Amino acid sequence: MIKITKSIRLRNKHIRKAGSLTRAKRKLQTCKVFEVKIDKSHLNLKTKEHLNRLFLESKWFYNYILSQESIFELANFDKLDKVPVKVKGTYLNRRLKFLSSHMKQSILERTKNNIIALARMKEKGIKVGALDFKSFVNSVPLVQYGNTYKILDKN
Repeated sequence: MIKITKSIRLRNKHIRKAGSLTRAKRKLQTCKVFEVKIDKSHLNLKTKEHLNRLFLESKWFYNYILSQESIFELANFDKLDKVPVKVKGTYLNRRLKFLSSHMKQSILERTKNNIIALARMKEKGIKVGALDFKSFVNSVPLVQYGNTYKILDKN
């Protein structure tokens, strides 16, 4: 019984030490956000197709999220690999090949935050409507450095 308590104390001490080191390290870090515009004339055909498909799939996923009854109760949305897309009055299932699960999570979080902001504005008496379906998407959140994007140089 005594050995178990001693090992638990040592483990907890180690966890506290690691946590304090992490907090000290994070105090020195600065958060940076980069907004990048892409010059299409400098891209090869494969990259252009990849980016076009990425933005198309993010539009499909965003519209799928809005079509759900309750966005706040979605489960396993990041595991989706197919979403229904309306094409000339009928719905076809389209495969999400280029949209990663982390991007899907970011799109869903952005949508939730938009809905919360609209609700707060409505509470203040401002006349607001609902979020509309999109015909195109301008931005996709890329949050995993090294996996979804890399900064090669200052230019």
